Amino acid sequence: MKKNNPLYRILLVTLFLGSFTACKTSKKQSLIQKAYHNITAHYNGYFNAKLKIDQVAAQSEVSIKDQYDQLLPIYKKAAAASTGENTKGSKAGNQPLDEAIKKASFVIQRHEKSNWTDDCYFEIGRANYYKKDYFGAIESFQYVAGKYKNTFTGNKSYIWLINCYVELNKFQQAESVINIALGSETFPKKLLPDLFTSIANYHFVRKNYEKTIEYLEKTIPLERKKSNQARYTYLTAQLYEKINETGKAAIAYQKVLKYNPNYDMAFNARINSARLFESKSNASKKEIEGSAYMNLGTQNVPNQRKTSAQDFNQGFSVNGTKGSVSYFTSLNSTENKGISEASGTDFETDYFSRVNALQKIGIQFNSNFSLQAFT
Repeated sequence: MKKNNPLYRILLVTLFLGSFTACKTSKKQSLIQKAYHNITAHYNGYFNAKLKIDQVAAQSEVSIKDQYDQLLPIYKKAAAASTGENTKGSKAGNQPLDEAIKKASFVIQRHEKSNWTDDCYFEIGRANYYKKDYFGAIESFQYVAGKYKNTFTGNKSYIWLINCYVELNKFQQAESVINIALGSETFPKKLLPDLFTSIANYHFVRKNYEKTIEYLEKTIPLERKKSNQARYTYLTAQLYEKINETGKAAIAYQKVLKYNPNYDMAFNARINSARLFESKSNASKKEIEGSAYMNLGTQNVPNQRKTSAQDFNQGFSVNGTKGSVSYFTSLNSTENKGISEASGTDFETDYFSRVNALQKIGIQFNSNFSLQAFT
């Protein structure tokens, strides 16, 4: 057929339009298919798998009661795992986790090209971690960290690898992962509190309490949950006490209170703070030891009442026989208001609010002080 033939030209135009339409339709179908895989993978598989694992983690934390007279574990779930052998748990307890692994695996098989494949591999690792199948968890986390390097999920896998190696007492491998994570220029700032917590746990298990304190103190200002801030601050106080830094321990116990901890933690923090305050007085601090006398400037006037915030700002101390304090149970409303104004705290009738108020206006507690003196 000649090129200048009208039929030839019509045929060329028809073929061009046909190929263009087919290409456009193919791209449209590709976009639709990708959207289908992403939506199905996220809501049918990944979401339900993650939900089941989160529920197991939450139940694990609730089931463990903290003992505040002992060093708190950094991870409640780590404490639960360490109560048994590093082996796979019972079939009954693992059922939700097995279901989560099944759902995540289904997404990987059926929706491999979706945006949630890396997250599903990660959740499989997390499920194995809670099953105490740490080798299985390591396999998943290593795959994600290698396959999806420099992504959010890949960096998150480093944190869980550290935790797995610590559970297996493989500290050399844990340290290698720590160095990789700390040396990464792309590590997300959002993950830094979790990374610092895992590093603190690494040092805590090895009883390197100075390094544990260092990383907990890096974590606390970055941590988003107040309950975790309170927990890490309380543990920091315990560790300071463990290494005989009693002054720093007392201050840390006081800091716990600003994070609105639960009743038991607050109670123990106040008790420990009062117990640890140094016994020696100095120019800016006053002591409390027992029965009452008031210190007005340079003159000691036994049992004299103060009636203004200015008076209380001058400072006072209580000294004498243990257990004979009555002054703090007989203040009138004007005097209560004076302490409240000086300390910025309600000076109520219960012991702990009074101790807190007195500490805020500069009174320090001797280790021999009787806690029953204010009751």
